Amino acid sequence: MALDQTQTFAGLGLLPSLCEACQALRLQRPTPIQQACIPAVLNERYRVVIGAAETGSGKTAAFVLPILQLLVRDPCGPFAVILTPTRELAAQIAEQTLALGSRVGVRVETVVGGLDAVHQTTVLERERPHILVATPGRLAAFIRQQQAADQTLLPRRRPEGSQRCRYFCRLRFLVLDEADRLLEEGFAADLATLLGALPVTRRTLLFSATMSRQMERIQQLVVAETDGSQVFAFDANRGLTDQGIYATVASLKHYYLLVPAAIRDVYAAYVLLHVVGSGEDAVLKMLRRRRRQREARTADEDNDDADNDHVGRDETNGSMEATALGAHTRFPNGETDGSESRSSPTIESSSASMVLAMVFTASCAQCAIFASILDRLGLPVGALHGRLSQPERIAALQGFKSGRHRILVCTDLAARGLDIPKVHLVLNFDVPRDVSVYVHRVGRTARAGRPGKALSMVTQYDIALVQAIEATCGIRLAAWDGPGEATSDNRVMRILAPVLKARRIARLELLERGTITQAELSDLGNPPKLARPRTASKIITKLSHTR
Repeated sequence: MALDQTQTFAGLGLLPSLCEACQALRLQRPTPIQQACIPAVLNERYRVVIGAAETGSGKTAAFVLPILQLLVRDPCGPFAVILTPTRELAAQIAEQTLALGSRVGVRVETVVGGLDAVHQTTVLERERPHILVATPGRLAAFIRQQQAADQTLLPRRRPEGSQRCRYFCRLRFLVLDEADRLLEEGFAADLATLLGALPVTRRTLLFSATMSRQMERIQQLVVAETDGSQVFAFDANRGLTDQGIYATVASLKHYYLLVPAAIRDVYAAYVLLHVVGSGEDAVLKMLRRRRRQREARTADEDNDDADNDHVGRDETNGSMEATALGAHTRFPNGETDGSESRSSPTIESSSASMVLAMVFTASCAQCAIFASILDRLGLPVGALHGRLSQPERIAALQGFKSGRHRILVCTDLAARGLDIPKVHLVLNFDVPRDVSVYVHRVGRTARAGRPGKALSMVTQYDIALVQAIEATCGIRLAAWDGPGEATSDNRVMRILAPVLKARRIARLELLERGTITQAELSDLGNPPKLARPRTASKIITKLSHTR
């Protein structure tokens, strides 16, 4: 469907109050998926609506706006359930739903793991919010609790074998955002519980960025569940690529950087030092300053020990001297310890030119280690992975959105749906083994028409993965020519020793805290089992062919 430049939200049949909310959020014109899906959801003859579009195309508004309009006609709670694969995405959708429904008084509640389940249950039962934004596991647990209560309180009125949940008796919509992910095996049991508990009269909406390959299977699944009701399907990705089945936006530029697998973190740190910071020179100066401070403190401590036997030593003056020394050795984050402690950023640039970067790793262990390395190099970094508590995950994401953390090192937990407009660069520390994961990762930048860059660190084991990404997405990865492009490996090697030292200390600390295990460390040092190493000359030949 081509974009109608003259179309407006009012022209799609939305209420004036919702159009005002869109205007307040600077949503000027509906995108193609919004132009197609908003009227389809408003048209109640469609029991199933399926929408696929590239990342950053406004899919959330495409289903939230018509749901809010129909809610105004029949305000009841709960009216809709929106399922997402991650807690962070659930929180974001809840926030966007509240913003879009600010003029219609919508009540929204987030139901996710990591928070007090008893409190969530109390809020759901007492306030009966209009829209629930949930992850499958926590909502399935709530449904099982409600089913047990229904069986206890109303044993005779409950039909034999019925699993329908009385709490959702007036539910009108079930939305699966990132539907391709939710339909994977890991969510099967919880999703079966949900489908069995919700009313058969509900309408089902499925949205994702990468549903083209699974479109037919999803349609068959939902049509069977809804007894053959009519289906509306829209795929905005068609026609966006010449030969690929997955699409990325045109404003996104794709790059690769050839690196040795053993020191991939050194090259990644070098690039980030230039993209976010002031280059490796600033880090080397900082490290030299720290070394001088440690040497000065050691010398002063030796002098103090030698003077302890001096008869006329003034303890008060000694205390004042120690205080003065502390003032001279204070770090930018306020610490007075000159050891290799975790420090606040020492590399800054003006807020006007602030650049945010997301770094994706394949495991929680690698995420924690690399984030610690960057922190020790003085870069403003946060980490987001599944082993953090929910408050820690929220704090990391909020710190990144606010700009306090200029770099967010994360696992694929953050690959789907998160909308952070200022992200300039996505760096794939590990090349993803699934093409759809690549599409979702790089979709965190170049959103809503903004420009963005995606850089993949390609080792001798990743050639086949890169070729699969290029063939499936219909793109070509170009050699990295942005900040941190090393004209000579000698420049990168200048930070080799600091990075290796930071890596060693980070691994020891994380092992001691129990964040990572020795087995995980061993795995990080081994090449992928299914990959075949290539020589450097073969890598260059393969990646340069027909470019």
